[in-house]
Amino acid sequence: MDRSKKILQYFPIILIFCYSLCSAFALFMSGDDYIWYYADSTESLSGYRVPNGRYFSNFITKIIVRNAPVRTIFYTVSLVAFLIIFSRLADYKNKSGRVRYYFVILCFTLIPASTYAEVLNWISGYTNYLFSTLLTVIYICFFFRTVFSDYTPKICLVPLFFGLSLAGGLCVEHVTIYNIILAISSIVIIYKKRKRVFPHSIFYLVGAVTAAVIMFSNSMYNTISESGDSLGNRSFEIHFADAFMNAFLYVVMHYARDYWIVNIIITLSFVMIYYNNPETVKKSKYATLCMLICCCFTMYSVFTSCFSDFRVMSLSMTVRALETAFAFIYVVAIAYNIWIYFDVRTRFRAYLYLLSTLLVSGPFLFVSPVTARCFFVNYMFWILLCGEIFFSAAEYIKIEMAEKFFTAMSACAVALMMNIGISNKCCDVIRFNYIKEQVDSNAKIIQCIKLPYEEYVHDDLCLDYFFDGILDHEQSYGKYTFMYHGIENGEDYKDKLSLIDIYDYRILTDG
Repeated sequence: MDRSKKILQYFPIILIFCYSLCSAFALFMSGDDYIWYYADSTESLSGYRVPNGRYFSNFITKIIVRNAPVRTIFYTVSLVAFLIIFSRLADYKNKSGRVRYYFVILCFTLIPASTYAEVLNWISGYTNYLFSTLLTVIYICFFFRTVFSDYTPKICLVPLFFGLSLAGGLCVEHVTIYNIILAISSIVIIYKKRKRVFPHSIFYLVGAVTAAVIMFSNSMYNTISESGDSLGNRSFEIHFADAFMNAFLYVVMHYARDYWIVNIIITLSFVMIYYNNPETVKKSKYATLCMLICCCFTMYSVFTSCFSDFRVMSLSMTVRALETAFAFIYVVAIAYNIWIYFDVRTRFRAYLYLLSTLLVSGPFLFVSPVTARCFFVNYMFWILLCGEIFFSAAEYIKIEMAEKFFTAMSACAVALMMNIGISNKCCDVIRFNYIKEQVDSNAKIIQCIKLPYEEYVHDDLCLDYFFDGILDHEQSYGKYTFMYHGIENGEDYKDKLSLIDIYDYRILTDG
C-alpha cells in the first residue's frame, strides 16, 4: 500500500484527532467554571462545593478547571473515543467503511449552536453531558454485540461494568434514569435472545441503581421539589398542566425541530428507500402518507431553524400545540417507515435509538427551566438513528461518491469549527489582557471586547447578570471571573464596562 492510500485510509481518524485536539486547546473558562475553580478554597462559595448529586462529573470538573494540561488530554481522548464509537454504532453493519466517520463528524459539528456552546465549549457542560453519554454508549456497544452475535464477555470485566454505570450515573440526572431503563431492558432482551443472563448486565444494573440512590439522596433534590433550587434556579413539578406547558415552551422546541440537518438526511434516505421498494410501498397502506409527513416536517424544521420561528399570538398557545402534535406525528411516521422497510436487527437498533430520544427528553417535561444543553444526549441518539436509516439506504447509491461528498463536507465543517474555536480563544486572551491594561492605567471606561462567535460560546461579559449578586451570599460571577484573570476588586468596575467588537479594538490599537 503506497503512502497516499495509507493517508486516505487513516484520514478520518486523523481528522477526528485534529478536531478534538484543536477543540481542547480552544477551550477556555466561562460561567460556572470559575465557581468550580474557587469553591473549595473560598468559604463564601462553600454552598457550591457539593451543589447536587453529580458527584463524579463534579469531581472531574474540579480537576480539569485547575489543570490545563490534564484538561487538554481528558478532552481530546474522550472526544476522540466518543466520535469513533458513535461512528461504529451509526453504521453497525459497517457497510460504508470510512464514510461512517465522516457522517458522524458532519452531524456532530452541525448540532444546534446553543447546544454546542453549552456542551463542547463549556468545561462544566462537557463533563456532565458528553462524558456521561460516552459511558452509556460503551454499554450499548456491549449490548448489541451480545445480542447480535455469540460473543461471551470475559468474567474479569464484570467490575468494569459496575464502575461504568456508577460513574455514568453520577454525571447528570436524566442519563442516570436512562441507564436504569437501558440496563433492565438489556437484561430482558439478552435473556430472550441468548437464553441466559450475563453478570455484566446485572452489575451494570446494580451500578446504575446505586448511582441513582447516591445521586438523589442529595438533599438538594428534596429542596428543589419542595421550594425550588436556591443555587441553580431549578424547579420540579409533577402536574399535567406543568408538563404540557414545559412541552410547549421547551421540549418541542428542541426535541427534533432544531436539528434540521438530521431531518434532511432521514427524509432523503427514506425517499431513496421509498422509490427503490415499490412492492413494499404497494403493500403498505400508509407508506406514502408517512413519506409526505417526513418531507413536511423536514421543511418545517429547516424553515423554523434557518428563517423564522412561529410566533405565539394567543394565550391558548395554539401554535405550540400544533407543533407538538406535528412532532408526535413525525415520530410515528419514522417508526412506521422503520417497520415496513428494515430487517429485524436494523429495526431493533433504530427503535432503540428512537425510543431513547423520548426517554432522555421526557424528564424535562417536569423540570424547568430547560436549557439547550439538556437536549445534547437527545441529539446524539438522533445521530445514531439517522445513521441507521442512512446507511440502510446507502445500498442504493454509489459508496465512492458518498465518500467523496462526506469527506469534503466533514473536512469543511471541521475547518469551520476549528476557526470558530481558535478565534474565540484568541479573542478571550486578548480581551482580558486589554482589560488589565485599562485597569492599570485607571481608565474611566473599561472597554470589553465581545467574542466574535458568541453563538458558539457563552460570553460572560455580555451577560446582564454578570455583576449581579445572584450567587450565594449576594456574590457575582464577575468577581471571580476578574479575580481568575488577575484583576482584583472586579466589581468596582461594574458601571465602567463598555462592550466593543474585535474590529473596533483593532482600529483603536492599530489605527
